[in-house]
Amino acid sequence: RNTGQIACRVKLELTCTEANAFEVEVDKDSIETTSLGKFYSFRLNVGETRNARIFFRSESFNVTNHLFAHLKVVAEGNKYESEVIELYGLVPNSVLHGPVIIETPRSDQVRADALHLALNPYFNAEIPPSCLGPAWMSDLQGGDVEEILQNHLNFGDCYVGCTLSSHFVLRYPDINGERSEISLATSIVDSSPSFNFAWPHDHPSLRFEPPSGELRPHTSLRICVYFHSDQPVKYRFFPVRCQLTEAPNFESSDNISQKNQGFGYDELALGSARSYEPPQNQTPLTQQSLRKTKSARSNNLRDASGTGSKSAREPLNPKSPQKEEFFVTDDEMSNGALFLELLFTAVCDFVEYELEKTSIKFPDTAIWGKSVQTLQIRNTGLVTMTFTFATASYDQPFEAEPSECLILPGQSLPLKFVFCPTKPGTFDSVFNLLVPNTTETCDPQKSITVIGKAFVKPIKLALPKSDYQPKNPQCDPFWHSAQVLEIVATGNGRKVTRSFEVMNTSEEVLELKMRQVNITEFELEYLICETPLKPGKSSRIDLSLMGLTRDAKEAYLTLEMQSYRIPLVVVARTRDPIVAFDRGHVSLEKVPLGQSVEAHLYIVNAEEMPLEFKFEDGSFGCNESVDKLLISPIKGTLLPTGKYPIRVKFRPTEDRRCNFNVLCKVENRQRPLHLNVKVESLKCFATAWLLNEDNDGCLEVEATIAPCLASDSSKAIILASRKLAEFPSLRENIVTVDFGEVFLGCERTRHLRIVNQGEFELDYASAVFSKSDSLPTVFSVSPNAGKIPPLGEALLQFTFQPRNMVKVPLLDSMVFGIVAIPNGPSFALNLCGQSKMPTIEFSPGHLNFGHQFVQDEGLGVSTLPLIITNKDQEKPIYVAFESSTLVEFECNFSSKIIEPGAAAKAFVTFFPSACKTYRGELKFLLNEQAQVRVLASGEGTKINLTVSPGNLMLTQVRNGMSKPPIKVKDKDSPNSQSVYLGYLHSSESSRRIVTIQ
Repeated sequence: RNTGQIACRVKLELTCTEANAFEVEVDKDSIETTSLGKFYSFRLNVGETRNARIFFRSESFNVTNHLFAHLKVVAEGNKYESEVIELYGLVPNSVLHGPVIIETPRSDQVRADALHLALNPYFNAEIPPSCLGPAWMSDLQGGDVEEILQNHLNFGDCYVGCTLSSHFVLRYPDINGERSEISLATSIVDSSPSFNFAWPHDHPSLRFEPPSGELRPHTSLRICVYFHSDQPVKYRFFPVRCQLTEAPNFESSDNISQKNQGFGYDELALGSARSYEPPQNQTPLTQQSLRKTKSARSNNLRDASGTGSKSAREPLNPKSPQKEEFFVTDDEMSNGALFLELLFTAVCDFVEYELEKTSIKFPDTAIWGKSVQTLQIRNTGLVTMTFTFATASYDQPFEAEPSECLILPGQSLPLKFVFCPTKPGTFDSVFNLLVPNTTETCDPQKSITVIGKAFVKPIKLALPKSDYQPKNPQCDPFWHSAQVLEIVATGNGRKVTRSFEVMNTSEEVLELKMRQVNITEFELEYLICETPLKPGKSSRIDLSLMGLTRDAKEAYLTLEMQSYRIPLVVVARTRDPIVAFDRGHVSLEKVPLGQSVEAHLYIVNAEEMPLEFKFEDGSFGCNESVDKLLISPIKGTLLPTGKYPIRVKFRPTEDRRCNFNVLCKVENRQRPLHLNVKVESLKCFATAWLLNEDNDGCLEVEATIAPCLASDSSKAIILASRKLAEFPSLRENIVTVDFGEVFLGCERTRHLRIVNQGEFELDYASAVFSKSDSLPTVFSVSPNAGKIPPLGEALLQFTFQPRNMVKVPLLDSMVFGIVAIPNGPSFALNLCGQSKMPTIEFSPGHLNFGHQFVQDEGLGVSTLPLIITNKDQEKPIYVAFESSTLVEFECNFSSKIIEPGAAAKAFVTFFPSACKTYRGELKFLLNEQAQVRVLASGEGTKINLTVSPGNLMLTQVRNGMSKPPIKVKDKDSPNSQSVYLGYLHSSESSRRIVTIQ
C-alpha cells in the first residue's frame, strides 16, 4: 500500500536458489504491470493497494526438499525504503521422489498444425498454421513448458466413432534420482515405499491398460491409453488424475494387482466433465490457466499447503462463472493418498467436405488412347477425413486415382479420373465416394458420374509436340490435319536419324507403307521396323537424312494402309555444333621486350559427339609485326560434352600494341571460331648513375649495349661480356672509375645506382670482366643479381681490395664492371687502381677476449687496448673508427691524425649477452678512403656458484666470560640468499660458516 504523498513505482526482485521454485504474480487489473524475468514492476498511486501472490512450485526435481528465496521490495527513487522477505518451502519426500510420467510421444508437425487450427477459433485461415507446441507455449515460462511436454498426451484428431491410441511410461525413480529400466517383476527392495496406482475406469473418452497395479521403487511400467468418443468433443490440456496409495509392506504385487482398484471418475476429477463448446465460445490457452494444473509433485505440494489446485484448465466458455477446485483432505494425507495428473488433448468431430462437381465428361478419345480429368475434394471440417471409391461396374474403361486416401483439415486433394477405351462407343459409369462419419448436412456417400466417347482411328502416331507452321503447304485440304516431325541435324554432312512409334488402334491387321509426295533438296530415308501390324501393337519408324543447310526444308509424306492415309510433314534443318571458347576475348598483361606472357582458356563442346578442331596458322600474326602468337596445341579432338585446354603465349621483340584475331576451324561447322587476343609490349627503361666518393654527387653512365636480348639475367651478363670483348668500339666511351692508391689488405668502394623508370619489375646481373686471365682478382661487385621494382632503384657496390702490388698501367682498360638487364640496356665501367705497402699497423691483429660473464650477471665487462702505429716517416695518416659488425664489440676511439712514427690507442669492450661464441670485425677508415678490418672474438659464459651453509655454533657469555661454542640443532636456510642464525637469548651469540664454490 502507498502511504506517501506522491505516486511511485514499486519494483519486486526475486532471488531463488533453485530456478522456477518460487513465482510472483501481481494483480491482473493493473494494466501497467510488466514482468521481465525475475523482476516485476508496477505503478502505485497514492493510497492505492495492490496484491502480489507468491507461489511455491515443487517441480524443480531437486534432490533436497528445502528451498529458499528472497523477495526484495524497493520503491524506485527512494533508496532508503526497501524490505526483504525470506521465502522458505518444504517438499515432502513422497512428492519429491514419487512416481512420474515420462516418454510421452510427440505428434508430427503436420498433425499438430491441423490440431492447432481446430482448437483455435480465432485463428486466421489465411496465415499458415504454426506448430502446436511453440504456438501455444510461446508466452509460458520454461518450467511450465517442460512440465506440460512431460505429462501431456496429444492424441490428435479423429472422426466420431474412431479410436486413437497412445502410450507413456509410469516410472518410480529411487531416492537418489536414478532412473533404471528394471521391470516390475524384478524390482529392487529398498526403504522407499511402494505405491498402488489406479486410473479412472469410467472416463467417458479414455481407457487405460492396465488400469491399476503396484509400482515399486526402481521400476517403470508402460501404460496404453485409448481415446474413443461417439459424439463431437474437444479436449485441450484436459487433466486426468491417477490415485496413488502407499502399498502395505506385507502384501505382494500379485495380490494387489488382483484387487479391484477401480474408482469413480467423479471422485478423482471433480469438475472435469467432458468439455465441448462451440468454436465461437472457446478461449485461447493462457499462462495463468496452465499454471493451475501441474504434475503430482506440484498438486500435492499446494494441497498440503492449503492453497488448493485446479482440476482442469480454464473453462472453454469465458462467460461461465463457476470454477471448481479440489483439496486433499486430512484423511487422504494421513492415508498417504497422492494424485498423479496427466494432461491430454484431442479433437473428435464429424467429417465435413466439399466436392468440386459430381459429373465428368471426357473429350472424344481414340481407342487405345488415354484421357485424364481431375476433380478437387476439400476437407472443410476440423478432423482428418478418409474416403474410398467404389464402382458397380468394373468392366468400364474408367479408373479413379487414388482409390482411398486421407485428407488433413483445411487441405485439398486432386482426384484423377482416367478414360482408356479399347473399343469404340459411348461409355458411362458411376463412382461412389464413401466418407465415414459425416454430419447431417454432408452426405456420407456421393455419386460421381463419368461419361466418355471412343472412336476408331486405325493409326496413332506418337510424335513430339511441335508448333511449326509449314511454309509451303499443299493445296489439298487433306494436308490441313497433317502432323509435323522436326529433324535437326548437327553439322553439315552428318547423318541424323529420328524415330517415332506407330500404333494400330483398329481391330484389323494393317499393312503399312510410306510414300514421299514432293521433291526435296535432301535425300530422306525411312524404314518401317514391323509390318504388317496386329491390332493394339506398335511399330517403330526410322527417318534418316544428311544435314546440308541451315534453312528449314519440308518433305510431305503419307503413311498408307488399307483405304486409309495419314499426312505427315517432315521439317529438316541443320545447325552448327555448339562449340565455343569459354571466353571470346583475351587481354594479356603488359610485357617487356624479351619476356613472355601467357593465358589459359578452354574450348567447350556442348554436343553429344566428338569433334575435331584446328587453328589456322595464318591467323597468328598481327599486321606487319614480326611477333606471332604461340598457341598449343594447334589441333585436337573435343570429347562429347567436354572441354579442351588451350595455352596462348606471346614473347615480343619490338615495342608496340598488337591485336590478334585467331581462327579455329571445327568439324562440320560452317563458320570458324574467333578468338581475339590483345597485348602491349614495352621497352625496359633504366638508367645508371655513378656516385662520387662522398656519395653526395653522381655522374650518369650511358648504356653500352641497348637492348641486350636474352631470356634471363645470367645469359644477358654473358652476352654483354662477350660483345664488350669482341667489339673495341664499345669500350671507347666507357666511364673510368679510378680507386687511387690503396694499402695492401685494405679496400676502397664506389657505388653505382640503377634506376628503373618503367612499369615492370627488372631483373639484373652484375660481374667483373677481365680481358686477361693472368691479372689478379682485386675487384669485386655486390650484389651479383637482383630485381628492381617499378620506379625503384638498386645500389651496387664495386670494391678494390688489392692483395698484391698492382699499378695503374697494368689494369688500365683491362678490367670492366658490367651490369646487364635482359632485353634492356647494359652498362659497363672501366675499373683501375694501384696498391702500396701499408704504413699503418694495428696491434694486435686479432683481439681475443676469451671467456667473459654475460651481462645479466652484473660482474663487469672486459676491455682490451688496440694500438694503432704510423710507420711512415714522412706522411701523417688520418684514422677514424667506422663501425663494428657486432654490437657486442664496442670501440672507444676518436678520429685523429697520427703523425709519422706516432701511435694511438683504441679501447675495445666486449659485452656478451648470451652464452655463445662471438666473432666480429672492427672497421677503421684510413684517410677517409681505405678500409682496414680488425678481427675480434670472445665467448659469453654464465656464472655457476654453489652456496653451502656450515654448522650453527652458539656461544654464551656469563660474568664476562665466554664459554666454548657448542653445536646446536641445524635448520636449513629458507633459500640460498639467506642464512639462518637461530633464536638467541640475552648474552648469547651465534655464527655459521658459509662456503661458496
